[in-house]
Amino acid sequence: MKSALIAALLFSGQAIDGDGYEPAEWFTDQRVLACAPATLSSKDTLVLTLGPAHGRELAIRRVADNTWYFLVVSSPADDEPQLMTPDEFFIAARVKIPATFEARTSGGPLEPVLNRPGRYEAYVSDVLESEVGGHVCRFDYVGASRDDSSSTEAKPEALRYERLAAERTPSIWQAGSTWELEVYDSKDQVATSISFKITDEPADTCMSGDWKKLLTLRENKPTTRNPAYMLAGRNLSILLSTGLCDAYDELQGELDARGFEGRRVLSGLFGGADQGKALGKPSLEAAMLAPSLPLQSGEYIFQHRFYEHPGLPSIRVTASISGRHIVLNNEIASGAFPKGIIAEGTLIWHKASGEWIIGQDVPDGDADEVGGCSDGPEVVDLRERIYWTC
Repeated sequence: MKSALIAALLFSGQAIDGDGYEPAEWFTDQRVLACAPATLSSKDTLVLTLGPAHGRELAIRRVADNTWYFLVVSSPADDEPQLMTPDEFFIAARVKIPATFEARTSGGPLEPVLNRPGRYEAYVSDVLESEVGGHVCRFDYVGASRDDSSSTEAKPEALRYERLAAERTPSIWQAGSTWELEVYDSKDQVATSISFKITDEPADTCMSGDWKKLLTLRENKPTTRNPAYMLAGRNLSILLSTGLCDAYDELQGELDARGFEGRRVLSGLFGGADQGKALGKPSLEAAMLAPSLPLQSGEYIFQHRFYEHPGLPSIRVTASISGRHIVLNNEIASGAFPKGIIAEGTLIWHKASGEWIIGQDVPDGDADEVGGCSDGPEVVDLRERIYWTC
């Protein structure tokens, strides 16, 4: 993967294009500069893999507030710690930077370079503070590791990210499924609505990590451009646009069995800003994709059957269907069921089994097991008018 970004300003004091300087051009090319791991904690070590002609200088930038730490430069200040000399860096093929390595910002105190969770970038160049440009790679820092009880960095958001990263990605997020996404503004009003399809095809982005393509199906206003996503367990990041490097329109949040909830963050060379919440759910149409309902809205008599003993006599129940909503009512108390409503929910097509189920939400359509004596949703045969239980 190789892509370029144009940065008119690397630092607030650098002359811009209009003052006679060409904008600095920064490339992402893992053959020249690669960051690993893509996500690290306070006990980890950042490893930079360097290719030929990677440059003589190195800096780390925290994206959220545009804070820079210059770890290898030709003329450092007397009190500015350096990782190594420019000559040593120039011939290095691999550089390790502990998460605890300390440096200074301009005029700031000595502090760990990675001192708060968030996204960071590593820059290499022959001359950082110039229009020469160079290469960049990106990584995420989550703070204290789970077993680092002595660390003062054990912030709830960092620990939560790490915990969710270790959990299984919910089955509702899978290649081939379609999702509906609503992105809100700072006034909690819907700014844009997007429908997209998940793929497992690799995406070309300016960020490190295992990014995959999203296909935009429709949107109520132009927002996306070659969108992509990356998973870390239940953590989900969505880049709404991958067309411009170092100007990111990203959704950061988490998945559960019902959908996605997160925040929209705009970030670039000069910091980031929270734009509002973002909510997503599997497309109802996709989750219910099936032959048309065999029964129209109305009341019907269904026969109850036991899955393990299908020939055993049982009760009849009244089924009230309104669209995709179904209510099963037992008119007379029996040994199997009390009198009254015994099941209620949404009729959803379970593609894997080829059965209609009585679900409570869209994700039930992707349940691992349904019917019988499983813990999944109950099956109802709409053609034969049979209600199955264990």
